[in-house]
Formats: sequence, structure tokens, C-alpha cells
Amino acid sequence: MPDKRASIILPLLLAATRIASADITRGTIILKRGADANSITSTLLPDTFAEVDGDETSPSLSSSICTSFDGILSLSHPMSLVQGDKFFSTGQLQLKSIEMMVDAINTKRCGVGVNGKRYGIELTTYGDDSSKDKVGAIVENAMIPIRNNIGSNNTSRQTVDASFWLGPYSSGLTGKMSPHANATSTILVAGGAASTPVFRDNPTIFGTFPPTSQYLAQAIEALHKAGARTISSVWEDASFTRGVCAALDALAVKHGLEIKSQTEVPSTPSAEHLDPVARNLSMSELNPDAVVTCVYDAGCAEWISSLRRAEWTPKAQVFTVCVGMDEFTAAVGKSDAMYMTGISPWDPSLSAKDDVVGWSASEFAKSFEERTHRTPTYHSASAAASVGAMVQAIERANSFDSDKVAQVLSSEEFPTLYGKLSFDSNGQSKAPSLFLQYDANATVQTVYPLESSSGEFVYPMPTWANRDCVFLSVCKEGSSSTVPGECRDDGSCECDDPRALSSGVGTEASCVVVPAEDVTYVSVTLVAVGYVMFGIQAVFALSCAAWTVYHRSKHVVRASQPIFLCLLCFGAFVLNLSILPIGVQGKYRYVQDETTGEMTDVPNPDIAMVDAACMAVPWLFSLGFSLIFSALL
Repeated sequence: MPDKRASIILPLLLAATRIASADITRGTIILKRGADANSITSTLLPDTFAEVDGDETSPSLSSSICTSFDGILSLSHPMSLVQGDKFFSTGQLQLKSIEMMVDAINTKRCGVGVNGKRYGIELTTYGDDSSKDKVGAIVENAMIPIRNNIGSNNTSRQTVDASFWLGPYSSGLTGKMSPHANATSTILVAGGAASTPVFRDNPTIFGTFPPTSQYLAQAIEALHKAGARTISSVWEDASFTRGVCAALDALAVKHGLEIKSQTEVPSTPSAEHLDPVARNLSMSELNPDAVVTCVYDAGCAEWISSLRRAEWTPKAQVFTVCVGMDEFTAAVGKSDAMYMTGISPWDPSLSAKDDVVGWSASEFAKSFEERTHRTPTYHSASAAASVGAMVQAIERANSFDSDKVAQVLSSEEFPTLYGKLSFDSNGQSKAPSLFLQYDANATVQTVYPLESSSGEFVYPMPTWANRDCVFLSVCKEGSSSTVPGECRDDGSCECDDPRALSSGVGTEASCVVVPAEDVTYVSVTLVAVGYVMFGIQAVFALSCAAWTVYHRSKHVVRASQPIFLCLLCFGAFVLNLSILPIGVQGKYRYVQDETTGEMTDVPNPDIAMVDAACMAVPWLFSLGFSLIFSALL
């Protein structure tokens, strides 16, 4: 259980203090996670962690109990520790991974082996407030290595045998450490930076993220193969995000995609900055197939909201950071997170195993989730790999000498839970990125490259209206007043019952059963009676006319003027004809949409007959009436 593990690890947390030292800047939080072997072995059982395949320099707990260390290896790094910090959420993912690695190394294998001695790792974490200035001050005043405390009067820094650095999250913050690491020949392995200028010409600095120029490679290739032909980009004003989106130009040319627009927004963008961009992209003259949004985690949720307000859904939405983060799913909701795509150098499904602690990618993911109750992302695995690669390099070099360790890091490959890690000429990871997508259950799947895929790439992704119909309407299940149906792409409901009509879209989509409308305003019985009466009167009028013609020579008929008698019969017949068009009936003047029940602009072809019948009634009645009385007069 996570609470039991926390009680076991408690002795490792030596101090968590907020100091007011002018050397570091006031209010800096410092967390220390130590290597007191006696305290560790007195509380940790041999089976607390999984068995590791060890060698003579890496004993496992099953064969050896750590009763003491021969020295201390110091790992120091800044990290965002306060909830209001911009990089707090991602920073915590990385910090917890680093702590897990340090705890496992100190307990599972009795620290780091160099020249036949075991060195416990002491981890020191400085709260950086997500501030470049703060990172610079921390490095200058607290992290500059002082080995064995020789010639120093600063008693606040504990004597250590070797000092190495880990990086904070973000290229901008790591970039503030680079000059100091280079100047002091300190090994810095950064698990949260991808911008190439951070590493270029700095031989002791290495990064486990791939270069920003390579982040989008798999995503753009996958989009092209799926059918995307136009693309736009939006990036936050920061070195990492700017660098990732800057690579789009070359990748678009390579894969034949037309770039519709490229837009920069301020750091930590809000709705004020993103809403106009989303509205512009929704215009018909732009309307790209895919949008690449290079922002940090807070900007992802803001961008989704802006797309919602613009009532526009691109066929594919690519993020650089957020996919896989619990905070992102919680912020936008599962229905909006579904089918969003992102870039990642790591996924728990990868076949990878760490040579230091023995965890596979999936085992690490499971342990991380049990310990933190959060889903690990590539940020977590990258931070863990930064510790694993550094320890492997130190042990292979069999030395703490920076030049020797740097030589090993730059020339060899390191099996980690993050994958097989090696570094290019700039000191950045050679590993390619993966293209990820949330599936219909809001579970992250690797969709490209195909040889690493765990799911299929859904393109185009469903519209907002379709998502609202599926998850927020009564379309699929029906209700007491509606019947079930299936949601269409446009968010309307396609009804299973032929008697039902689709009503509304999105959240209001439903299938309403509308009783068949009776447009026979004159009943069938009454029409039948009318036709019978017409027949009787017609026969009578025609019979009278025939009798008059037949007896026209008789005195009585001649006295009554046969021509007027016939005119009277003809007038009665015409007036009687007005009964027939009264029985002609039809539907609406315009054709009714069978799906929605709404009137269309298409005229009803049967309405001409109804119009003619309506006009015929008064004409026939009036003409017949006139003929009758003209004869009488």
C-alpha cells in the first residue's frame, strides 16, 4: 500500500526546511533525501523491492544488507515545489520519479559502486519557483560543488565525495544551469529539457529528451499518411515550445503539407490570447486539417476551451506536453480529451528495462501509480532515466571524474526503463518520439510508428457536437419521452424508429416520436358523402336537361322556354361540380425534412393540385350560381 511505503521511506527524508538565507534568496524550500544506511536497513525488509540482477559491484538486498556506506554521492537539482508554480504539476511527476530511483538505488543495491566501495546517494532538491532567476541564484549560491569541503568556511554544505547535478523541468530553467555546469566541469543530466542551445558546446551536459527539432517528426509523418494536407501551429513564448513548433517548416515541406498559419502567443496564454487564434483558424480561408499547439500543460486546457468557444473542430489536434497527464484529463473532461494526440519519447508499453534498479517500463508505471496515485508520463520516465544513466556511467567509468563520466555518457548506450538511451554530439537523446492518442475510453495509446503502436490512429477526430451528443445527450439511451438512436458526425441523432424525428444537436440531440400528422381536414366519410351527392345531383341535372330536349316541342315545355330550362340544368351541374375540389387535400407547401421535421426550401410538387382545387371551388360555385339565376331572371 502507498501509505506503508511512505512510512518505510520516512527515514530517507532528512529535512524539509524553508530557509531565509541570503546566499540562495529568501524563502527557498530545500528537500533532502539522504543515505543513512543504518536507518534504511533497520526499516526496509529484503523483499520490499523486486530482485535485481546484480554483479559484484551491484549487490542485491537478498544477498547483502546495507549496514553502511563508504561515502556520499550528492545529487542536486532545482524543481518546482509550490502548487502555484508554473511547472509544479510536471515538476512533481519528475521529482517523485527521481526519489523512487534514489530510494531504490540506496536500498536495493547499496548505492553506487566505484573502485570497490559503495556510495549512498544524497538527493537535495531546491524549490525554484519556476523562475530562471531563482534557478541561477540556487546554482551560484548552493549547488556549486565543494568536494570534501576543502578550504571552505561554509559549514552549511555537508562534506560529500562527489557532486553531480540533475536538471529542473523546462529548457528555460535548465538553460540557467548550463553555464555553471560547464564552468565547473560538473556532470548535469537533464530529464526535462529539449532545447538544443542548452546542450550545444557544453560537454558535461546531457539530456534525456530528444531535441526539439525531432519532437514532431513521427506526428507529422502519421498525419500525412492519414490524409492531412494542411496544418497550422500555435506556440507559447518559451524556448522549448518555440523550438518544437519551429521544426514544423522543414517537416511540412518533407511530407507535402501546406502550412496555413503560424501564431505565437504569450507565455502562459489565457482565453484572451487564444480565443482570437481559434476563431481565425475556424474561418473557411484557413480551416487547417491539423493544428499543432506547442504549449505547457496549463495552456492545453485553455486551447481546448477556445476551440469550444469557436465551435470548430480540426481533424487532428496535436499537443507537445499534455497527453497522458491526469491534470489535463481532469481539466477538460474525458469526452474532450478523447482523440487528442500528443508527442512522447516514452510509453509504459515499451519493451525496456533499467539496468540499475531492474524495473521494466510497465513495472515502473505500476509502482509510480501505486506510490503517487498519478499516471506516469514521459516526464516521469525521463527523470528516472536521468538518474539511471548517470549511475551506469559512473560505474562504467569506475570514477567520479567528470571527464571520464562524460566520455562514457557521450559514447555508450544505457538500458533504462525509458528505453536504450544514447546521446548525440550535442548530448541529447537519440531516441525518436512516439505519436500518442487518447482512445474512446480516454486511455493513451501509441498510434505511430506502427511497429510500436498499441492502437489505431483515429482521423478525423469526432466534432465537439458529436462528443456532446454521445456523452451528454439522451440520444443513445433514449428517455421517457424519446427513443434511442445513434449520434451523427454533426451532433444530430439518427433515429432507430422510423416514426421518430431527430431533434436538436450536441447536448440537446434526441429522437422524438411524432404522431403521424393528419392533414385530411375533410374526413373521408364526408368526402364520400359529397361525391355521392354530387353524383345524384349531376344525374338529376343531366336527366332534366335530357328530358327538356326530348320534350322541347310540347306546348308546356315550349311555354317554359327550353333554352332557359337547359341553362338552368347546366348551371346546377356546374355549381354541383364545386363539391369535387373540396375533397382535394395535401400536405405542406414545402417538403418536410424526414429527419428533423423542419421545413425545407424545396416546394412540394403536389401543392399545385391543391392550389388549383382551392381556386376552383369559388369559381365553379359562383359560375353555377350565376347561370342558374340568369336563367330565372
